[in-house]
Amino acid sequence: MPSRQRVLVTGAGGVGRTVIERLRADDVPVRVLVRRDDDRSAALRRLGAEVVLGDLTRPETVAAGLRDMGRMYFAMPVSRDHLLAATVVATVAASTPTWTSWSACPR
Repeated sequence: MPSRQRVLVTGAGGVGRTVIERLRADDVPVRVLVRRDDDRSAALRRLGAEVVLGDLTRPETVAAGLRDMGRMYFAMPVSRDHLLAATVVATVAASTPTWTSWSACPR
């Protein structure tokens, strides 16, 4: 039986999109962090995902995306900002009360 924890997914194209589809097929609540509200965002909403705008290189938008989430799936195409985004996400997650304990991480 799938976890009922809400999941934040980034990188909603490619592998991220597949993750979203699988989670929603199992009725897992999903929030998707996207850079633009466009046709792809509308398609994610039709799947039942909550869509929020954000930028993985900006801590304030990552923090807003993580709020009230139990898990996160980080997917981002390799780009010049990939390392920065990964660092921002890890730093914000480590300072988020529900994410500060490694015991809360799935094994």
